[in-house]
Amino acid sequence: MSKESCEKIIRGIAVNIASTLANQWKIIKEKQEKTLASKWEGSNFDEDTYIASLKSNLIFYKVSIRNREALLIKWIKSGLIPENEKRHEEFEILLKKCKEYVGRGIKSQGSTFNEGDKKALAHYENIDKNEARMYLEQEYKDFSLYSEVLSLFINDLSKSSLEEFSNIDSKEILKLIKSDILKATNYIKKSMDKVEEKTVLNSMESKFLQNLNEISEESLIQKMESAYDEACKMEEIQYDKGFGFNEDTIKDFIFTTILLDLVGEKEVLLFKGALRLLIGGEFGPINYREFTKYIIINKINISEKVYDDGIKIIDNSYKAAIENDLSKRSVNDNKNIDIEEYIYMLENADSSKKYNKKPAIEQEVSNLENDSEESTIKQYNNNVNRAFEPNNSSNKGKKIAIACVTVCAVVGLGVTAGLFIGGVLPIDKPKEKQETYTSAVEDVEEDAPEVAEVEEYNNDLENDQYFIVDSDSRYLTETELSAYTDEELSFIRNEIFARYGYVFKKDKYINYFSEKSWYTPDSTFQGNEEDFNNYEIKNIELIKSLESK
Repeated sequence: MSKESCEKIIRGIAVNIASTLANQWKIIKEKQEKTLASKWEGSNFDEDTYIASLKSNLIFYKVSIRNREALLIKWIKSGLIPENEKRHEEFEILLKKCKEYVGRGIKSQGSTFNEGDKKALAHYENIDKNEARMYLEQEYKDFSLYSEVLSLFINDLSKSSLEEFSNIDSKEILKLIKSDILKATNYIKKSMDKVEEKTVLNSMESKFLQNLNEISEESLIQKMESAYDEACKMEEIQYDKGFGFNEDTIKDFIFTTILLDLVGEKEVLLFKGALRLLIGGEFGPINYREFTKYIIINKINISEKVYDDGIKIIDNSYKAAIENDLSKRSVNDNKNIDIEEYIYMLENADSSKKYNKKPAIEQEVSNLENDSEESTIKQYNNNVNRAFEPNNSSNKGKKIAIACVTVCAVVGLGVTAGLFIGGVLPIDKPKEKQETYTSAVEDVEEDAPEVAEVEEYNNDLENDQYFIVDSDSRYLTETELSAYTDEELSFIRNEIFARYGYVFKKDKYINYFSEKSWYTPDSTFQGNEEDFNNYEIKNIELIKSLESK
C-alpha cells in the first residue's frame, strides 16, 4: 500500500473529527473553562499554586501525548490496535508512568527530566509573572484539545484495517498522523477563536449600546419624529401622509436613530436616504430593514450579535417608541431590491433634491445603468477539508468567486437581485453522519507520587514541538522573547513561516524544519504579508526588532 493511501485514511479520520468538534465548540469551551475554574478553586485561589499546577499539567500533557503517539505506532506496526477495554488498560498503565515521571521531575526542579522536558519547564519558569497565567491557560487549552483529538483519532483508527500501513516506515506514519492531528486541532481552535472574537465589542458597538441604554424614551421619540419630519420635508410630503413602519420594523428605525449621532456623513446620508425612500413608497418596511441592517453590519461593522442584542433592548425598554404613530401608518409593498445598487444611487444622487420624483429617479437609473459593469468579489470558503489541503496555507482558504451582477431594473419598479456564483474545488468531504463525541481525555493530571521511570517510546521526537506553538493566535511579548537567544529567535520567527510550508533556502532551516512532523513543504507559499494574519505579522515584526538589537 502506498504512502498516499495511508495519508488518505489518516486525513479522512482527522477531517471528520475536526468537522465534528468544530461544531461542538461551545461544549469544548465550557469544558475547558470549567476545568480551569476547578483547578483555580483547588489551588485555594492562590496565584502561585495555580500557576505551578498549570506548569505541571502542561509537562504532563507533552509527555503523555508523545508516549501515546509512540504506543499507537507500536500497535500499528503489530497490525492490531487493541479493543476498547484492553486499549484503556494499556493507556492507564502508560499514563500512570507518565504521572510518576512528571511528578518526580517537578519535585527535582527538572533535574530528572530528559533534555526536551527540561527546556519546556525552563521556558515556563522564565515567563513574566504578570503574563504567566494567561499564557499558561491558553497553552493548557491548546494541549488539552490536541490530546482529545488524539484520543478520538486512535479510537476511530482502531475500526480501520491496518494492513495498509505494513510497508510504511514507522517514523513516516507518525509524521503523517501528528501532522493531520495538529491540523485538525488548529482548525477546531480557529473555529473557537472566531466565535470568541465576535464576543469582543469594538468601539462603535460599545458606544452604540451605551447610548441605547442611556437615552430617555422621551428624547428618543423626539429624535425619531424630528428625523421623520425632516425626511418628509425633503420629499415634499406632508408629515401625516408619508408611508411608515409596523411595530416590528420600527425597531430598525429606532436602531438607526441612535446611530445617527455616532456614524460618519456617508452612513448618515444612507440612513436618511433609506427613510426618505420609505416615506415616499419606494421602500416597503422590510426593504428598509434589509437596507439599514446591511449598512449596520457591512459598512459600520456592528456584528449581527450586537444587532440582535440592540433589537432586544429596544423591544424590552422602549415600548412607547415602538407604539409611536409612525408604526401605525400605511406601509407600501416590499420589493426585491439590490442593496448595493441603492447605495450607489444614494451616494451619487443630489441629496438636496427629492428622491421620489419619478423623472429624477429615472435619470439616476440611466446613469447607473451606463456605469454598471461586471464586478469581482472575494468569497471565503470555510470548508473543513481546505484546512488539510497541502496548498491551503498560501491563501488561508480564501477563494475568489466571480459575481456577475446584472443591473436590469428601474428604481421605483424594483431591482433584480445579483447572481453570485461561488466556485468550489473538488475535494473529499467529511462523513455526512457526525456522531457526538464525549470527552476522551483521561483525567490523570494530578501530581503523582514518586515511583518508577516512565518508558520513553518516542525518543526520536523529543524535540518535535514548536518553540512557541500559538504564535499564530496571540501577540507575543518582548518579555517572554527575551528568554531566548538570537538563534532561537530566528527559529521562532521562521517557524511562523514553516507552519504554512515555506520552502527555506538556508541549510540550517532546511535541516531543522525537515525533522518536524508538522512541517510540510509547500512551494506555492511565498510568505508575503497578505499570507499571514495580524498576530503573525506583528509577531514577525517584534522578533525581527529583537534580533537586530
